[in-house]
Amino acid sequence: MTSTPAALDGTRPGRLPWPAIARRALSNEPLLRNGHLLAASSLLTSVLGAGYWTLATHIYDPATVGRNYAAISAMLLLAGIGQLNLSNILVRFVPAAGRRTRSLVARAYLAAVALTMLLTIGFVLLIPDLAPELGFLRHPVLGVCFILATAGYGLFAMQDGVLTGLRRPDWVVLENAVFAVVKIAAILVPALVAAESGILLSWVLALAVAIIVTNTFLFTREIPRHTTAPANIPAKAAAPNAGYIIGDYLGSLFWFAAITLPPLLVLDTLGPAQSAYFSLTWVIAYTLYLVSANMGSSLVVESATDPAHLARNCTRILTHTGALLTAGVLALGIAAPEILGVFGPDYAQHSTGLLRLLLLSALPNLVVATAVSICRARRRIRTAIAILAAVCVTALGLTVLLLPVLGIAGAGAAWLIAETAVAIPLLLRPAAWLGAAKIPTSALARAAAARAATLFALPADRRLARRLARQLDPNHAPDIPWSSRRVTDIFVVRAVGEHDLVIKHPSSDRGHQALLRHFENMQALADDDRLGDWRRLLPRIVTCDLHGPLPLTAEEYRTGTTATDLLRRRPEAAAHIAAAARASIAELHRATGTLQTADPERLRHWIDTPLDYVRRDVPAYRTGRPAGALDTLRSRLYEGLADRPILTSWIHGDFAPGNVLMNDDGTEVTGIIDWATAHPNGPAATDHHLFDLSLRRETGGEELGALVVHALRGETDEPDDDALLLLTWLRHVADNLNQSSQYRRNQAWLVGNVAPVLREMAR
Repeated sequence: MTSTPAALDGTRPGRLPWPAIARRALSNEPLLRNGHLLAASSLLTSVLGAGYWTLATHIYDPATVGRNYAAISAMLLLAGIGQLNLSNILVRFVPAAGRRTRSLVARAYLAAVALTMLLTIGFVLLIPDLAPELGFLRHPVLGVCFILATAGYGLFAMQDGVLTGLRRPDWVVLENAVFAVVKIAAILVPALVAAESGILLSWVLALAVAIIVTNTFLFTREIPRHTTAPANIPAKAAAPNAGYIIGDYLGSLFWFAAITLPPLLVLDTLGPAQSAYFSLTWVIAYTLYLVSANMGSSLVVESATDPAHLARNCTRILTHTGALLTAGVLALGIAAPEILGVFGPDYAQHSTGLLRLLLLSALPNLVVATAVSICRARRRIRTAIAILAAVCVTALGLTVLLLPVLGIAGAGAAWLIAETAVAIPLLLRPAAWLGAAKIPTSALARAAAARAATLFALPADRRLARRLARQLDPNHAPDIPWSSRRVTDIFVVRAVGEHDLVIKHPSSDRGHQALLRHFENMQALADDDRLGDWRRLLPRIVTCDLHGPLPLTAEEYRTGTTATDLLRRRPEAAAHIAAAARASIAELHRATGTLQTADPERLRHWIDTPLDYVRRDVPAYRTGRPAGALDTLRSRLYEGLADRPILTSWIHGDFAPGNVLMNDDGTEVTGIIDWATAHPNGPAATDHHLFDLSLRRETGGEELGALVVHALRGETDEPDDDALLLLTWLRHVADNLNQSSQYRRNQAWLVGNVAPVLREMAR
């Protein structure tokens, strides 16, 4: 659906609207909101962790830091093995566990603690043979602390999984902040400063505090609240079976080995000092890996109770996170020497190249992490194991080969090569992990590039916005607060000067034609006396200069919140929001409508003209368009509409929730905007059908094409007129193609909105 460029509310005058847009996206879309909070937790932990290791490197010499970090890596590896990867199991199954949540969590805790302690005791006994450099852990007190801390870290990881599954990522942020702050405070205790194992002991104390605080909250408040709601999917689907647990655990072992063994390999191959340089660099780079992992966890949580939207959520995660990671890699790569210099000049000297290689490897890791999350959500554990095993074997094998040749930079090169080698086949064959709902690789690349490009387009947007404001008011343009955004082929500026205006500037020939149609339709509607007081809902055109060197239109800013935002904020109010919107457009239809027979001339205009746009702009090779599908569609429309009496009136043409402005409680329409696709003699029913489809899309998440197919097959609760429904779909697709050439190049849009209906026509 095309969205309105005029609804730029929620911005502060004089500032670009990106913070407001980000807040609105986070508050309305659980998939991204939870992923961002989990990523924020990782970022906060990394920042505080950097402060922690900065203190550690100033208190202890590199050899001591290297040995302690190797001990912590061993602790993480053993905890990862011992907790049976139950953290991911909890993320996957807690959302739908309902009354079974408490027993599921308790049994997971008990199994993980028991196995982790057994493994750690065995490791401590075998240290002389397995890791001689960690001999200090053979001390009785340190050995006991190490065993308890390893078991505690298993619980620490699992409680993150419980909180994520309960959709409480805010507590993940708090828990990790408590852990990091206590760890920093503990390392400054004089008794620990004097001990060679002070770094390890600070972890022990921090883990104890974080576990007590978090599990008190879980078992006294959040789990009881979750258990009062019944499980919303069958018990068999809501509970993990042995095959899932064992398979997921095996995959996690490959990953834990891949991320925890390199410090030990560096320690044994290059010595403790080089291990310290590698370890702290890995801590920084792994922050970007955690962003992908956290967004993947959010994907699993949302898909656990809503598997139908898995492909759409996957596309959202890949494009959104890809832009964030690209910006992060560039920023951290440029500042790598300064970042490492915080730990000391030796770290900057030895680790800058390594850090840049590891940062680059985070980009292909996004594809790997997302594919693994999809496999977990779909219970395709064998595929997840294969992906993780390929990364592990390739990364560790290349690390062993390249360390003696390239030094610690060899480990970075190994990770970059391994992640890229696995990500490329995953992108080329998404059906292997995503299933039948394929994601278009080219569309992902374009979308990610477009999102990343916006980060660098802001200065140009500022200059263009000022030029547009200056053209309207040369005397006061520098003082006019403004905000801007881009909508398809139109650049939109809200300028708050003497009048609150929305300025629209076309960025292509199609955008120019769309603005011209919008202006002409607005003028015709404003001059139509049949509409009377209803014209209060129309934005008033202030000026139109589409033939000058800087073409633009300017209209009064309409106050109100889009129905789209209201639906996302208050989905329970969908019924009365829809009723108010339908009533408002029905007034237009009654005032201007007449009952007319659908004669051949009218049908040629309604059917053949939009079909020509689809034939011209929808490539068959991208939609898999079956031969004859458009001819079948044409025949079906003519048969269903010929000689029928149909109410013909002014129609909006894109009557979707994004183009309807309402008051805050959703009971009154305050404006209807974006009239570029309006027509004075169109079938009135298409406005109602399009709004119904758009409403189902907003509340259910399925794309337009799937919704039309469901209706044609009689799979919806409300009966639809098939001929008018298909006509609505056809006109909407044609209008989008006619307004912007971006649609014909957007594979995701074609797959979601066009291809399903064409395939249905060929059945």
